Formats: sequence, structure tokens, C-alpha cells
Amino acid sequence: MLRFLLPLLFICSLGTGARAQMDAPRDLQALLDSFGVELVPPPATYKTLPPHPNDYLTDQFRTLAREDKLEIRLAFQREFPDDRMYDLPHLVTGLLVTNLSSNDEDVITTVHRFDEEEMGRLRADWAALHTFRPKRSFSGYRHAQLVTLYRAGFGYVQLVLCFDRAPATLDAWHTALRFVPPAG
Repeated sequence: MLRFLLPLLFICSLGTGARAQMDAPRDLQALLDSFGVELVPPPATYKTLPPHPNDYLTDQFRTLAREDKLEIRLAFQREFPDDRMYDLPHLVTGLLVTNLSSNDEDVITTVHRFDEEEMGRLRADWAALHTFRPKRSFSGYRHAQLVTLYRAGFGYVQLVLCFDRAPATLDAWHTALRFVPPAG
């Protein structure tokens, strides 16, 4: 549905300790706005990557944080009341992680549920972080993390981080994507 959108282009400031400012393509900004989401990535230089077709997750945007050798993918999924798994984010996300994870016997998947303070920053109704080894058809990297944010009535925003070695900025990415406060 959204495959026609341009890949994500990050233009971020370098050399500051402050949060990076993102100059997002209009299509990405419209999508972020329609989901009531903001993205505040860590400072880095980014290289735009083409979408990565696969059978598991249709990412609308994909980029590489060059210094960190961290691939970043964003996927947005609306939720509708007639969906079979409506308002069941733990099941939707669990199924997605099962599909993204390698089927090798020695694979371990970990789940982190955000604490109250983190949930306050994310402004989500539900959120989780899964760490796993991805299927080779999904990513050539050895490790992946899926941050899923859910807001009832809107749906899911998924941030996939793929890497061989965990970069120093990895923790900052866990809360780089968040819902904006409701107006009013």
C-alpha cells in the first residue's frame, strides 16, 4: 500500500550533544503526522537505502546510520475494529517477531516491556522491545531489535534496528520514536 513512498532521508546535525534535527521527506512527515508520531533520531550521518522487499514486514522507510553501521527501518500499520487481532498488540507483535526471527535451533529472543517512566516518554498505550537474530531473507545483519509502539484507534509503528555490533546509540533509538501528546 505504501511501497510507493520514497525511502527515508535523514539529514542530521553532526558534532553536537543535542538531539539531531531531522529534515524528513514530505511523505514521511505526512505519515508521521497521520499517526501522531514524532521521530527524534540520535545525531549521525545517514545514507538512504532502497526499500527491502520481504515476506514479513513492509517497511516504508529505510536508512543506514553510517558511523554506527546501524540499519533503521520504519513500518506503519493502521488498526481497524474489524481486524481479527484488534486491540491485541502483544499478539500482533509476537507473531511479527516469530516471522522475523531466524528458525535456527540456537536462537534466543528477548522481550523488554518498557517501565512506567519509559511509557510516559513514548506516550503509547502499549510498547515492547524484542531482540532477536533475524532471518537471512529479512536482514543480512546478525542482530535485530524491534521496537513496537501501539496506540488504540491508530495502530502500530514499528522501528527495526539491524546491526552486527551494538552501537553506542542503540539505547537512544529505543525511545527515538514516540507519540505526540494529544492536542487540547
